[in-house]
Amino acid sequence: MTHLTQVHAKEHPKDAGCGRANPPRVRGQGRPAWRPDPGWRDVLAGRQPDEILGRLLDGDPLRLRALVAGEVRGGAYFLNADRVQLRALARIAHDVPIDGPPTDGAWIHEHVRGALKDVMVEERRAIAGRQGEGGELPTDVLDALAGPMGFDGRDLRVACDAFNRLEPRDRHAFFALVVERRSLDDAAKTCQMLPAELGKRARAALVATMDAVKKSLTRAEAALPVSQRVAPTKEVSR
Repeated sequence: MTHLTQVHAKEHPKDAGCGRANPPRVRGQGRPAWRPDPGWRDVLAGRQPDEILGRLLDGDPLRLRALVAGEVRGGAYFLNADRVQLRALARIAHDVPIDGPPTDGAWIHEHVRGALKDVMVEERRAIAGRQGEGGELPTDVLDALAGPMGFDGRDLRVACDAFNRLEPRDRHAFFALVVERRSLDDAAKTCQMLPAELGKRARAALVATMDAVKKSLTRAEAALPVSQRVAPTKEVSR
């Protein structure tokens, strides 16, 4: 799937470990090593955000794709990585310090993490029906994935949002067992949990996510005119 699973399946191998990315780490910082193109500071030169953003969109001079993948995978989130990356680019273009960006990458990482939070907030507001001027975000990619499961894109969107708001250890347990398809013992070892705890957390994540979808469907049904509601099935007595 282009937006939700491309980051998980292609950029991170199965041995990434309990939903955590496994690229080189910056010593003492606990984050992926950042290796931008030479001359990346020149890309951020100037005071016009539109011009800076245009240069940032020409390829990937800041190498944000890898950083976004690390944050999404490392947090065990179901998010559209392209949206996170574009939001990070916009944040960076509008926040270049007068004396230029720091050279250690901390400023870049801060905006990537901020972009991830921004996208999660946008999803929450959109699902709650408080879309901005852009209106409902497209769900065609979600529709393609949800169809075989008997859902539509809106249902899966609700599920992803609910999952992303779960406790981190529950998300990581689910990722290890379901997304990475590890054995129970392997997943427990990687996530540093007892097998029983990991299984319990993964199941809790699944139940909470599906409950959110059921509640959403119930609210949507209640909002329909009575004539359009699906009548409950009556049990046939024997």
